[in-house]
Amino acid sequence: AAQVLIGKLGFPLHAAWGKVGRAALQPLVARAGIPSPSPADSAWTPQLAGAAAFFDLLFQCMPPLRWYLARPPQPRLVVYCDAQYSLFGRKGVGVIIADTATGNTFIAGDVIPPTLLDWMATFGCERQTHINQCELLAILTAILSAPESFQGRDVLIWTDNVGALSACVHGYSKHPDMAALSNAIHLSLARLQARAYFAHVPGLANPADIPSRVDFVPAGDTFTLNPGQMSAKDAATIASIKPTFLPLVFPTRHHLEDLSSFTHRPTEQW
Repeated sequence: AAQVLIGKLGFPLHAAWGKVGRAALQPLVARAGIPSPSPADSAWTPQLAGAAAFFDLLFQCMPPLRWYLARPPQPRLVVYCDAQYSLFGRKGVGVIIADTATGNTFIAGDVIPPTLLDWMATFGCERQTHINQCELLAILTAILSAPESFQGRDVLIWTDNVGALSACVHGYSKHPDMAALSNAIHLSLARLQARAYFAHVPGLANPADIPSRVDFVPAGDTFTLNPGQMSAKDAATIASIKPTFLPLVFPTRHHLEDLSSFTHRPTEQW
């Protein structure tokens, strides 16, 4: 029955914007993957109830698939994302957004709120690191921090993490926390009608590594990266980019537990 539902739900999702909703199939995929299910494996779980509620809402306002055949009205928005996860140290994300239409470049970064780290730890997966989840979170914060830049744009998003890249490209992950973050990313892109392309950048070539591990300090009426925490190479990289500080916006734990928050239209407030 689970496999049948996956097929029936997958059919309308192919007509949705991007990879919207595919990650929400994760509880059904997990159920269908049980080789010899017992009666206990047929129970209705909170995960299945959450997926049912999500699809019920999504199908009421599902963003339709659109193909654009003409040249994009504006050049691409280029986004670099990175995360740092030190087991006993800093856990942060960094973002650099380059708008090739205006020539403006923005930089953002911050430590990850403890509530989100606690949320990642609730899924019962015995991992020593949540770097993949944090890398996905960095991509989501980029979208939430600059929605007006993403609105209606072709966007090229670079990440140096293969796990996060796979979750974005396929719109799915077998890990529930990765699936929730992937779903939030694609819902946010659809809400903004942004056409995203995801690609891998080698870690040493990713400039977003710098704001993921360096603190911002006050500089007049704005903030700048702490020069005392940067190497000469880091400082030269930032000087060549000449970015403008952008406050970083994180989702709350509530938003990630109730993905209906990401189906709001761009004019609606969080």
